[in-house]
Amino acid sequence: SSVDRGEKPKEGQKVRVHYTGRLTDGSKFDSSVDRGDPFEFTIGQGVIEGWSRAVPTMEMGEKSQFTIESSLGYGDHGSPPKIPGGASLVFDIELLAMEVPLKEAIEKGTPLKEEGNKAFKAKELEKAKESYDAVINLFSMTEVDEEEEAKALVIAANNNAATITFKNKQYEETIKYATGALKVEPKNHKASYLLASSLLNTKQLEKALERVNEGLVFHGDNAMLNGLKKRIDTAIVAAEKAYQLKKKRMYAKMANANLTVQNDNEEEKKD
Repeated sequence: SSVDRGEKPKEGQKVRVHYTGRLTDGSKFDSSVDRGDPFEFTIGQGVIEGWSRAVPTMEMGEKSQFTIESSLGYGDHGSPPKIPGGASLVFDIELLAMEVPLKEAIEKGTPLKEEGNKAFKAKELEKAKESYDAVINLFSMTEVDEEEEAKALVIAANNNAATITFKNKQYEETIKYATGALKVEPKNHKASYLLASSLLNTKQLEKALERVNEGLVFHGDNAMLNGLKKRIDTAIVAAEKAYQLKKKRMYAKMANANLTVQNDNEEEKKD
């Protein structure tokens, strides 16, 4: 790669990580992974000293395990009730993202996007997606504000990654990427189309209709969005018909069951 992806965070830099913490006997006391909620902090602030020493040794995307002695953790007092005093701690940490100055993010993101485009044209889709993900990570903790060059990079990376995942029928991933593009440019018709299409393919019909209608507010004459709206409308009608048929069959089954019970009672009376 023409871009260094091995940069490490420095003191005072904000980072985002996933982690799982265990005692040396293997018992787990905390996990951002289990919560599905990455943890953000500033190197050297608000965390145990062991973390402020460990995380700066990591590269972007790296997963590492660290054993932290109690003097660099919670000391002799521990952190009751889960961490006893004097305990060494074992952390599995993944460095997901780190804060990058906007100008630096643009300088690094531009060739990364070009790498992605080149791989995409060569139909090397996984390699292309890796480059687009790297662009997205660069800006994930950096506000693009009204910087047009930065906005264009983030929109393109998200839309292109969405296109790749849509081709691979990874619709939940497409939803994530298309949403990322729309956060920067709510009027983007490509992201609207990919998001609404993925919602349709995952049978989230009402959300799909809402999204395509939002896209049509800005692009009323867009043929792809209009065609997609017809498909969504058709799917909603079909789903309603299927629901009504299922309900009708259920009621008929209940009525038959009641009739059978009634007939059985009548037979008992005759006996």
